[in-house]
Amino acid sequence: MLFLPPPLLTLGILLVTTSTSLPAAERVNASKDQGMKEVSLSLDYVCGLPVIEDQPITLDITTSLPRELSKGMNPALEMTAIQAIPRDVQFFMSLFRVAKIEGQARILATLELPYREQPWELELPVPTIALPSSRGAFDILAEGALPPVNLEYTDLGKALIRVGDLLLDLKTLRANGDPVAAPVGEFSAHCRQLPGQDNVLHRFTVTDAPAPNNDPAIHVMPESLDFGSVQSGGYIFKTLTISNTGGTDLGINNFALENARSDFIGFTVAPSSNCSVLAVGESCNVVVAYYPREDQEQSVNLVIDSGDPEKPQVTIPVTGTSVQQLPMEETLTLPEEAQPLPEFEEE
Repeated sequence: MLFLPPPLLTLGILLVTTSTSLPAAERVNASKDQGMKEVSLSLDYVCGLPVIEDQPITLDITTSLPRELSKGMNPALEMTAIQAIPRDVQFFMSLFRVAKIEGQARILATLELPYREQPWELELPVPTIALPSSRGAFDILAEGALPPVNLEYTDLGKALIRVGDLLLDLKTLRANGDPVAAPVGEFSAHCRQLPGQDNVLHRFTVTDAPAPNNDPAIHVMPESLDFGSVQSGGYIFKTLTISNTGGTDLGINNFALENARSDFIGFTVAPSSNCSVLAVGESCNVVVAYYPREDQEQSVNLVIDSGDPEKPQVTIPVTGTSVQQLPMEETLTLPEEAQPLPEFEEE
């Protein structure tokens, strides 16, 4: 990761595409016929953040993408993003008693084909993370997918992916989960790409090869939920995102909590109304709530049944610890170079 001098904000994003989301036949085709190419790109932005306003941001992208895509529906490619945040941003957040951050980063890209251009938005959900208690840099891990793309006969030939602006939708929280007040509580920032840069991420060829297997494919993020320590008698929510990264509609058949004690069920599951059937490229959210009632650790498995022929069941471990009282927040310590206010004599 690249750390720029203060007060610059650095976003280092690592996009790792894998063939695990592809059907078996497509995985063979990708590895033997098309092949994958390692690509990287570094771009500079100006990002409007609350209070501190326009700040330089560097976006570093490294990924592996196919050299060729087939005419027809091409499935999504998984990616992982690691965003490196320098210590000066943590110090600014600590002034507002920010303990956690969550939200989403979106990269606005364009798929440039021989006879048309198609907008391509790369969504990278940011799960809840705890900021370090002392002044220092920290990482934000986000995972998402390049959306599926349907390529037509007129798209045959040379094509490329061009990266555009960056959008940040972030929410800041206190240690107990309460939202932080404005101006840093919940905000959206449009990060403008500086002109004059080579922003082409990848060049590839669209071929007339047979379309990939059209089986549905389920993808659930994150792969586990840990609520941490929660005061007994309170409650906290976390969200799972279910996506269909395959080539046809995906049916979600059932949600079940397993391994829960019969005398204690402190977790509940509430899928959104559109979670029964997901079209190609669609996603839905599942809210899991934790209501601690005993002073100990609790755990269950959330089992999701779907129409994915390769993964008909997905198991998500869910854990949380109930405590009588959360530890008090640490007092903010000013930097050593800070000077006391001058004393004034009364007239």
